Amino acid sequence: MANRFWVGGTGSWNGTNLTNWSATSGGAGGASIPTAADDVYFDANSGGGTVTINLAARTCLNLSFRGLSGTSDFTGTFAGASTLNISGGLILSASTTYTYSSTISFLATSGSNNITSNGRTLVCGFNINGLGGTFNLTDGISLSTAAGSLILTAGTLNLGSSTHSMYSFNSSNSNVRTLNFGTSTVNLIGNNATLFTTSTSTNLTVLGTDPTINCTYSGSVGIRGIVFGTTLSQVNSINTNISAGSDTVNFSNGNHRSINFTGFSGSASVAGNIYGNFTLSPTQIYSSISGLTFAGTSTTQTITTNGVSMTLSIIIINSATTVVQNIGPLTITGQLLLTLGTFNTNGNLNIGTQIQLTAGSFSVNNNANVTTGLFISNNSNPRTLNMGSGTWTITSTGIVWNVVATNMTFNAGTSRILITDTSATTASFNGGSLTYYTLEIARGSSTAINAISGNNTFVNFIDNKSTAAHNIHFANGSTNSFYRFNVKGSAGNLITLNTVTGINTYALVKLGQGIVNCDYLNIQHSIATPANTWYAGANSVNNQAVTVAGSGWNFTIPNSSQSTLGISGVG
Repeated sequence: MANRFWVGGTGSWNGTNLTNWSATSGGAGGASIPTAADDVYFDANSGGGTVTINLAARTCLNLSFRGLSGTSDFTGTFAGASTLNISGGLILSASTTYTYSSTISFLATSGSNNITSNGRTLVCGFNINGLGGTFNLTDGISLSTAAGSLILTAGTLNLGSSTHSMYSFNSSNSNVRTLNFGTSTVNLIGNNATLFTTSTSTNLTVLGTDPTINCTYSGSVGIRGIVFGTTLSQVNSINTNISAGSDTVNFSNGNHRSINFTGFSGSASVAGNIYGNFTLSPTQIYSSISGLTFAGTSTTQTITTNGVSMTLSIIIINSATTVVQNIGPLTITGQLLLTLGTFNTNGNLNIGTQIQLTAGSFSVNNNANVTTGLFISNNSNPRTLNMGSGTWTITSTGIVWNVVATNMTFNAGTSRILITDTSATTASFNGGSLTYYTLEIARGSSTAINAISGNNTFVNFIDNKSTAAHNIHFANGSTNSFYRFNVKGSAGNLITLNTVTGINTYALVKLGQGIVNCDYLNIQHSIATPANTWYAGANSVNNQAVTVAGSGWNFTIPNSSQSTLGISGVG
């Protein structure tokens, strides 16, 4: 091991030039070219000028531009485009001009090695590639151009507590390596490139206090890519802030902590698992068709969309200890699947195809409304549904509401379920024999069947806005109970009450005070109780005697005192 000092000013650091190397500061040239075992010093006695690395990769142990004393700064220019291999540490000088544009590789395989920038901005890249070595950024590095990538190939990289700026970061390999964020700030300034990738994250450990990367490009050109590996755990996951720009940002499939687009106004897509929060900017476009899985454990995850619609295929909540809190309106074109955990919404939900509650808890708060194609919870897993006080608009056909009560904790609140599809296709409500506040059939000109299954209880059951004749079919032998039954057709557009088969009876039970006051119905096989409570009106058709007789309906209008009592009933 020896010391080598640059002397004589301008020259080339190559494999043949001995003129510019000395064994002492300011001494005579002619010393041997540095090896990986030699410390190299550029200092005030180096003569200024331009030092150029060329021809082939150069090597040294430690490299300092502040001299052996650490105070004798080199005032020249350090240039070149060939690789520089350093087996120890690096100290830059604020007095040196750096135009070197290749890659500095740090290769130490043991010990603690410091990299000190002293506020200088470089146009080169760093490659940390020392298996078993530790590399410490003692202050903030600045790698400013497209060549300015920080690569972690092997070893431990400690970012410390400084602010670092780099074009991009890459640690996609299977070597044993550790990225310790400490309390640092990492700004990725690049554009139209993959700015951060741990695509292959095998043997990668991420440490630090809430590790975070900030993507700060403010222009509109190109596509920025973020790729986190799928083997990163929640503990190893990283936060990402996209704080500016109107370009395109794509997060490939992987494991993310929090993602925050506040300040971004371009187009973005995200795929993979999210262990933290998810925040969209009100000025952005969200164009992903991939799914998102909220999978944090022992944490509360918050979704804040700021009114931005998402063309997502699916959102999945699948961690038993996760609480996902939706703050504002959430609109997606696909599905919301709750397979575990807790989902609370304080804002309106617009879920394109379906909401499926398989296990866990789903609660609607703050008068929020829910719009979806279907609602499904037809299993026996322990689960909870709190419907809140808003309107649940169901827009599809088929089994539009499909609930099994086994092991379900159910609270209808004061919610209203509104079935709205206007096609000629049957809409089925499988209520699971639970108690609902309001179910309203509002299908406009549809002539389709509306099928009610289960022995359900309704505070309000409404069908009085349709403009076409249609059917309400109750399950054979079922008993449905109502505090208020408000079903009325119109002239030429009778509503038919019957069973699915058209030959069996079904029971309708009036609860509480008041009477039922209907009109323009066609009634078959209905057993209505209590007596003198159910009035079909003057314009309804009595088909109760057909095949299997029903009972309990009065095909007249109630007297005035009964009508008043009916209006004052519950609902």
